[in-house]
Amino acid sequence: MITSFLRNSAIVLFFSFVGASCSKNSDAVSTKADSVYMPVVIYNGATPLDSFVYNDDNTLATVFCQSVNSAYGTRMDFRYNISGQCKSVQYYTIANGKLEYTDSLLYGLNGTVALMRFYEVGVPDFTYKMQFNSNGALTTWVMDSLIVELAKTVDAYKLTFSNDNLTDFTHHYYYEYNGNVRTDFTDKYTFEYDTHANSLLEFFRKNPYMQVPMCWDQFDGLLITSSVNVLSKVSINFQGMDPESYVVHNTYDATTGLLTRQVLGDETNYLFDLNMRYRKVANK
Repeated sequence: MITSFLRNSAIVLFFSFVGASCSKNSDAVSTKADSVYMPVVIYNGATPLDSFVYNDDNTLATVFCQSVNSAYGTRMDFRYNISGQCKSVQYYTIANGKLEYTDSLLYGLNGTVALMRFYEVGVPDFTYKMQFNSNGALTTWVMDSLIVELAKTVDAYKLTFSNDNLTDFTHHYYYEYNGNVRTDFTDKYTFEYDTHANSLLEFFRKNPYMQVPMCWDQFDGLLITSSVNVLSKVSINFQGMDPESYVVHNTYDATTGLLTRQVLGDETNYLFDLNMRYRKVANK
């Protein structure tokens, strides 16, 4: 997955990019992909981050991720219930084949999902309550108050949508040990969008769970979203720190309209540089 975007440090990455036949967001003509596409590989610059293997119905079978020295470090294997919903994802270290942890999903009414993460068989290490809308967008993300021996943890997000785009969310994290508050902060992220259709929207509709590893596990904020449009600006207000804003530079394929490159920051000093490759799965 993508390098973590931490609240206490900004990791600046410098990568080269091999150009394709594309047009910048300022002069792109097509605002919607001409057909249905699924991502095959996502790169950070020239380094592959995620590689996707699909079932016949475009749900994920396997994902290879967390590339180190151009070699994938983690494999994710997906299992589905009889309704075609993802019921579990197992995370393996590729080098030794070790099962690191398992995410299990239980489905309720109105798009509600309970995600339980197990590092060992038995009681889950933590449980999150999630809810998805019809676009597969994550609209609720709250961890059950976790009390382990002398420690208490609360991790909650409030998400706000407008016209099916995530416009802002607030993250509250609280950690208490032996009656003493060790961590208590509230951060806020605000998002702006261009007019292009999100090239990953169909991917998230078919695979909504992927917002967990692609967004929440790797960033403190949802920098990859299943909103209907494409990010153009991110503003971050970390509690106790000066607010920061980052312009998102998007590049689109001139023929298909697909998002092919996304840079957070300017061209010479940026936080990440994503490059996407797709395969066509259906005509519109």
